[in-house]
Amino acid sequence: MARLAPRQLQSRYDWIAAEARTEPLEVAILSVDPRSGGIRALVGGRDYNLSSFDRAQYMRRQPGSAFKPFAYLPAIASKRATPATLLLDAPLSVDVSDHETWSPHNYDEQYRGRVTVREAFEKSLNVPTIRLSEDIGVRRVANNRRAVRLRREVPRHPGAAARRDGSDVARAYRRLHRLPEPRRPGRGRTWCGRSVTIAASRSSSTRP
Repeated sequence: MARLAPRQLQSRYDWIAAEARTEPLEVAILSVDPRSGGIRALVGGRDYNLSSFDRAQYMRRQPGSAFKPFAYLPAIASKRATPATLLLDAPLSVDVSDHETWSPHNYDEQYRGRVTVREAFEKSLNVPTIRLSEDIGVRRVANNRRAVRLRREVPRHPGAAARRDGSDVARAYRRLHRLPEPRRPGRGRTWCGRSVTIAASRSSSTRP
């Protein structure tokens, strides 16, 4: 999966293929058992022989669509929106400073006009999500962040999402659904089936 996913993305999206010519795509996977909190799979990169850096645990990046539930939940909980509420999926510019604006785009670079909250969430549409966050206020989103104890503050505008590591997001999802805390098993197996001892986590690194 770690090697196949980059190839599939490049074949589906021209803009990803263009970027991959100068900067090869990487991948990280952190799969957690929702019943026990045990880590089922942890993949730190596309090819260990090319890079041994563990991106799943130590790389901090914007969480992207993984953060969307924390924007939709306060909108539903505060009754400012329902699954049937209509959102506008059309070009948008957000003022981020006196001299700077930010224009979000959907992943497929398409706009669909008016969509329901349910459709925007199911299809992971960026622009309607930003409109909803702006409507309910970033403060409500920030309060939801504190409820699930995300370790870094939500910024004052959606275009500057704080960088997080995979374990931070996994823990937030665990608290969102009141599931067991993610925990590292003492032993595991590599992709080729070799049994290995899994050491305790080192301090986080921001190395790409």
